[in-house]
Amino acid sequence: SIPRSYLEQLNGHYEEWIGHYNIGPLLIIEADPLDFVHRPEDFEFIVKEVKHALPQLQLFEN
Repeated sequence: SIPRSYLEQLNGHYEEWIGHYNIGPLLIIEADPLDFVHRPEDFEFIVKEVKHALPQLQLFEN
């Protein structure tokens, strides 16, 4: 089993890294309140957000 303190530290490092990410487009979806495995509406919400973000990627193509 993985110690909770390790996961919390890992999450903190990830949050810091993603906060400074500026190499390309970034889509952040707050997934904590979602249950996309058991709730189809949550899964559809994620799909909708991704589809909405995809056209924006064309802005970065050469």
